[in-house]
This record gives sequence, structure tokens and C-alpha cells, in this order.
Amino acid sequence: MDKVGLISIRGRAAALFAAGALAACAGASEDPREGGLAGGLNGIATGTYEKRLDERRAAISDLDAAGKQLEGRIRTSEARLRELDRQISAQKVSLQRLRGDFSAIDRAIDNLRKVNPALNASADQRDAENAGKARLLQSVLAERAALGAIVDDLESQNRKQLSDYERASRNGGSQSASSASGQQSGAVLVPPPESSNALISDLERRSKQTESRGAEVSNRVQRLKAAISRAGA
Repeated sequence: MDKVGLISIRGRAAALFAAGALAACAGASEDPREGGLAGGLNGIATGTYEKRLDERRAAISDLDAAGKQLEGRIRTSEARLRELDRQISAQKVSLQRLRGDFSAIDRAIDNLRKVNPALNASADQRDAENAGKARLLQSVLAERAALGAIVDDLESQNRKQLSDYERASRNGGSQSASSASGQQSGAVLVPPPESSNALISDLERRSKQTESRGAEVSNRVQRLKAAISRAGA
């Protein structure tokens, strides 16, 4: 056989081999993990493999964005809890200070009665001046009792807020731990439960109420001290 004929036969054989290879690729899976080399080549040739990679990249990007959003929610909850801790602690100190004011007021009232025994006399034995001071003293005593009851209630509320704060902190702490675990394992982060968010919101509302009532009591205590001074004048 001459050299030209041999080349022609080899060309036809190569063409048949290529056609067979393409046919084998066409019937193979486009996933190289399943279809092997033929499937991988087919996937690359048709663009299916690149499309699958793009879909996975998009899914990972979506998960990353969702994770960052949930991390933001967790950080916000933790910041709110820190502020609540500050408020509840400050209110406890303010209530303790009011207790100190009450002790000083009680001593001032006792001293007032010792300095002016006429205030303890019966109504018909008092002169006009002492009668006015006695009425003022009775008002002071009534206000002192009322303020004492309010502070008792505020202290009870403060203890309850502290207990609820600790419960909310435990919930927030477990969420932070699960979030860190989620980041390490590649899992989707778990958002703070709605019950925890509701508890924090309720604590914030109650804390503001306690702060407002505490400020009102402080103002009334100052007026009470002024009334005691007028009674002793």
C-alpha cells in the first residue's frame, strides 16, 4: 500500500475514534464525579459544569449574606442586653440611695418631735403656730409612708427585671455559642428566638417605667425634705 493510502486509512480511523469518543461523552453524566473523564469533558464542552459552579457560588454567597445578617441581629441583642444591665444596676443604686434618704428623713422627723414636744400634744393643747406645724408634720408622715410603699414596689420590680435580664442573657449566650459553632461547621446560623427578643423589648419598656417612677420619687423626696425644714423652722 502506498504512503497516501496509509495516511487516508489512519485519518478515517482517527475520525471514527473521535466520533465514538463524542458519542460516549454524550451518553455520560456531566458530573465528573459520576461520569468520569468523559462526563467532565462533556460538561466543560456544553458549559453545564461552569453553570453548576456558578449556582454553587451563588448559594454560598447567599448563605454568607444570611449569616452576616443574623450575626448583626445577635450583636444588636447583645448590645441591648448590655444597656439593660447598665440601667438595672443604676436603678438599684438609685433605690439604695433613696433608702438612705428615707433614713435621714426618719431621723429628721424624730429630732423634730424631740425639739418641739408641742407637736406631739393633742390638738386642743397646741397653739396656732404649732397647730400649723403639726398639720405639716402629718402631711410629711403621710408622704413618707406613700413614698416608702412606692420604693418597695420599685425594688420588687428591679429584682424581677434582674431575674428576667439573666434569663434573656442566657438565651442570648446560647445563641452566640450556636452561632460560633455554625460558623466553624459551615452551617446556617440560628437567629435569636422571638421569645428572647420579646423579653428584651419588655425589659426595656419596664426599665424605662422604673426609671421614670424613680425620678418622680426623687423629686418628691426633695420636696419632703423641704417640708420638714419648714416644720422645724
